[in-house]
Amino acid sequence: MNQASGQQTGNMPDINQRNFDWYVDKVVQYFVFLSGISAIILIVGIFVFVTIEGFGFLLEDFSFSEFFLSQWWEPTDEDEPTYGILALMAGTASVTGLAMLIAIPFSLGSAIYVAEFATGKTRSGSIF
Repeated sequence: MNQASGQQTGNMPDINQRNFDWYVDKVVQYFVFLSGISAIILIVGIFVFVTIEGFGFLLEDFSFSEFFLSQWWEPTDEDEPTYGILALMAGTASVTGLAMLIAIPFSLGSAIYVAEFATGKTRSGSIF
């Protein structure tokens, strides 16, 4: 752009011109911003709902020893609902232990193979 006359020179586009791409960029920018704000609002709403419901449960007749040491989980019992997570914790620990028994030998074998026997592209990790 020629400074004195204010006219374009050559094939240089005018930087102040708003074309279709500029409007598309602004629409996408506002859409992403609104999506982010709505996600934050939904997460805060879920947190508030769970907190309110959880305080109602904790402030009633809640027993920590029954909750952590009882193996019965019967929240729908009409007479006396029971909330015990001992069985849930034991199940989680057994699944984790089984997964470790399977995963550790494979991962150690892979690491030893790459460190001691692999060459070239296999060793660098760029197989493709």
